[in-house]
Amino acid sequence: MDLYSSDTIGNHRATIFPHQVSVDSKEKIEQAAAYDHVAADYENNYRSVGNFKVSNVVVLDLDNDHSDNSEDWIEMSDFTTYFQDVTCYLVASRNHQKSKGSLSARPRFHVYFPIEEVYDAQDYKQLKESIVDYFPYFDRNALDSARMIFGVANPEIVHCAGNQKVCSFIRQVPSFETWNREQSLIPEGSRNSTMSHYAGRLLIRLGNTKKAREQFNQKALDCSPPLSEEELNKIWQSALNFGERVSQDPNYIPPDQFNVTYQYKPTDYSDVGQASVLAEHFSHQLCYSPSTDFLVYNGSYWDESKSQAVGIVKELTNKQLEEAGNKINEYRQLLENNGGMQLLASMSKKKAQEAMTKEQAVIMRNLEEALAYEDFVLKRRDNRYIQSALDVVSHLVEIEQDALDQDEVLINTHSYTLELEIGEM
Repeated sequence: MDLYSSDTIGNHRATIFPHQVSVDSKEKIEQAAAYDHVAADYENNYRSVGNFKVSNVVVLDLDNDHSDNSEDWIEMSDFTTYFQDVTCYLVASRNHQKSKGSLSARPRFHVYFPIEEVYDAQDYKQLKESIVDYFPYFDRNALDSARMIFGVANPEIVHCAGNQKVCSFIRQVPSFETWNREQSLIPEGSRNSTMSHYAGRLLIRLGNTKKAREQFNQKALDCSPPLSEEELNKIWQSALNFGERVSQDPNYIPPDQFNVTYQYKPTDYSDVGQASVLAEHFSHQLCYSPSTDFLVYNGSYWDESKSQAVGIVKELTNKQLEEAGNKINEYRQLLENNGGMQLLASMSKKKAQEAMTKEQAVIMRNLEEALAYEDFVLKRRDNRYIQSALDVVSHLVEIEQDALDQDEVLINTHSYTLELEIGEM
């Protein structure tokens, strides 16, 4: 990874960074970190977002200002707990273990993540945001593409020698639900840090809600030995204070805007994805057996009918089309309200996206996702794709032939189901 240093130390007005340092060791990063430095190459070595040329490293600040409880702080030695197998360098900042403003002395350091080369300032900023969305303890005010890091003499340095870069790690980060499910017992020594991290992710995902606190209390049952109620309340209050500071950031996106939910949208736009949604929502109406082909329940009996099976697929696409259309209208209205549409109307799409606030960018991303969903559905309404969905779903809703005759007192006719014992339909 390449850093670019100036000839100054502690100069917040520094703009020229002519000295390139290719970092492949602790000695090299110490050389670069001794002076004010940046993590990108800029046109004419002049630091500004507009001059951004390329970067192969992301630098983020970790000041541990989310809590005044020392047990909640993230030590340099603990960092790999959260970014397992990720290669990076940790460099103590100039205020490491010193008081800063009204805050007491605590661990303060910078994290240098090597990345694949990025040539666009907006893409670079979005990569930083995706890392902070996963790990909200990084400083959200230090995410622009022209960020400078102050020099510090003889800093403490930790090299985390992982087998993957942070970009790959973030792409593999599981959903909150999966991450939560995979957590095992929380042993003594990591209870406070784990519960603090969990509380932070909960509040970002759900906000300060009753459901969030209930899930926090449920997770606390995994602590061995248990944490006291007093200690849990302190962790939760620290997380609330941290969440309050995060929510005051002008770039903060509330959970109801950031978390987009769809009922009928496939996880991937393929035959398998569409068939999986079909099976999930219509298995009570649609089944298949090799002896009968498709069976469709019409409210009274199971009917052997391929054409009605086609109708089920069309019904799914109707629901998907309605769902996509509703989201498109919602996001277009939000962009209209927050000025995003005015940007799109006054300049090219690329320039408009670079000029957008984070709120506008998130809504724009959601709009593009909804438009892609609508395009997928419109294609899926073609007869050949309807047949493709049925071909794949057949094994997902397949039943054994014996299941058709499992109740000896019921007989399924072409018009109705008859109960033989009482002679009623």
